[in-house]
Amino acid sequence: MNRYSDEQIQSIRRLRELGATYSEIAAELGIVIPKSSLTYICRDIRHSTEYTNKINELNRSHLMAARKKALKANKKLLNDRVSRISQLAVVAVESVEDKLAYKMMLAMLYLGEGRKRSSYRGLSLGNSDPDVLVAYIGLLEVCYGKARAEMRARVQYRHDQDIVRLTEYWSEQLGFCREQFYKTTPDSRTKSKPTKDNDYMGVCVVSCSGADIQLELAMIAKRFAEKLRGYSSVD
Repeated sequence: MNRYSDEQIQSIRRLRELGATYSEIAAELGIVIPKSSLTYICRDIRHSTEYTNKINELNRSHLMAARKKALKANKKLLNDRVSRISQLAVVAVESVEDKLAYKMMLAMLYLGEGRKRSSYRGLSLGNSDPDVLVAYIGLLEVCYGKARAEMRARVQYRHDQDIVRLTEYWSEQLGFCREQFYKTTPDSRTKSKPTKDNDYMGVCVVSCSGADIQLELAMIAKRFAEKLRGYSSVD
């Protein structure tokens, strides 16, 4: 401790007893002193409640500042990542010009979301996401020349939902006129169960004739799955 004069040591201790922090002591005295040296000089000074509260508040402030900085940095990283992936998506979409590629997309979409062959001989696909249905309708138009006016829609909804509002929503999303929607009744199983998600707009089912199209899409999906099954990472 010979590096510091008795006067400096007394000043350090006095400021410490008054509740000054290490950085405040160094700034007040205009000296550069390691924290370990300050700790040694003030080793026998007990922390007051005010000092403890002050340190806790400073720690909280520093933690909040660090969190804000981290959130800002993470947000920038996320935005950069989303922007990069978005550009990749644009390139992928713009590179698809072959009608057969669109038909393959439609087959995969119908495999996952469409109604399979049953008593209903035609095309029928339902989803709660408008983008899925917009893609489905667009692919039918491109691949098979199915006009939007040929299609019909039915909204499956919960008991406490307003069918008029839902029909307006789906009509706007899909570009259908009101007359293209079948009359429907709410799901009776939801009568005593309030809808928790205010953004839920029911499930819209789009249907049209096309038994042969349905069969072709099923065959494409099946053959494609068989082709993929033939690939193996093991030689």
